[in-house]
Amino acid sequence: MYFNYYLLFCVLNFFTAVRSIGLSKHQINSCVELFEKYKGSNNEIPRMRAIKYLLDLGYRKLSEIFPSKENVLNDRTVSEFLVFLADQDKTSDHWEEKGLTTYEVKLFVRMFDAHDKKSVHDGLLTNDELVNLFDKDLNLDRDAKEQIKNEFINDDSINVPKFLAAIVKHKPEGRGLDKTQIEKCFALYRSHLSHLITRAQNELLQTLHIVSDEYKNLLEFEHVRSAAKELQEFLVFWAEYNKGVDDNAPLLTSRQVREYIWKFTLHDQDKDGVLNFSEFNQLASTYFPGEDAELILETSYDPDNDYSMSAAMFLYMQLTIRSGHRRM
Repeated sequence: MYFNYYLLFCVLNFFTAVRSIGLSKHQINSCVELFEKYKGSNNEIPRMRAIKYLLDLGYRKLSEIFPSKENVLNDRTVSEFLVFLADQDKTSDHWEEKGLTTYEVKLFVRMFDAHDKKSVHDGLLTNDELVNLFDKDLNLDRDAKEQIKNEFINDDSINVPKFLAAIVKHKPEGRGLDKTQIEKCFALYRSHLSHLITRAQNELLQTLHIVSDEYKNLLEFEHVRSAAKELQEFLVFWAEYNKGVDDNAPLLTSRQVREYIWKFTLHDQDKDGVLNFSEFNQLASTYFPGEDAELILETSYDPDNDYSMSAAMFLYMQLTIRSGHRRM
């Protein structure tokens, strides 16, 4: 019997925080290590061992997560499991830690599964299948692709965790965000909408040319969090994959984007994904000592978004400060 994902949903009731940033490098590598321990058992991970893995990731009260002792986690079911983990909020946010955003986890898992289904659908790729995936359909940085392929030169049993681990190990840092890039991301957000503007988001993702034309549909992502929270992760993803940054203009590096998003979440005390006036007022003295926070709000907050500061506006503010200006 396959891993019961419906019952896994009960885990959501026991998280102690409401933040998510996909999967960290540590989380992905721990999954690889888990499968390595069960190589001699058809890569089938027993009920109690899978529960311990979830506990190590920050999940709690999992005694009822498997309805029977026959449930296992294996190569065929791990794809859905990893997407599930990436989607869920965790007890630590990992904004500053190297990892894959939810967008990346879903995209790379979908691409892996698409190539797996072209032959024997066993949850594994051979080395030839992996090379074909990168050479034909996944348009990552050339050096990164070669380094990833070199990880599996003598391996004809590549599962999804190992695939993601190699990508996160070798993926470039990205070019960051300039003013125009931040504005592109901000254009997807409206406070009165429950999620980012789907059509505009899809059109923006198409411009990245991450996948071949045959797999453009893999860039259509469902919305699992509020628009404000989803925007935070989209900014990180866009910083690491967009190629249209103006090198002659002020910009935030990808690392700075992650750092500022992390700081933004610390100031967001009610965890609704935006900074209201009260939350901003507490940090205004840090960035604008001796100045009137209310006056600053008039130039930094967006009246079309309920006078709340989104993560994009926060990055815009940081970029403005770093470029030597006092107002946006």
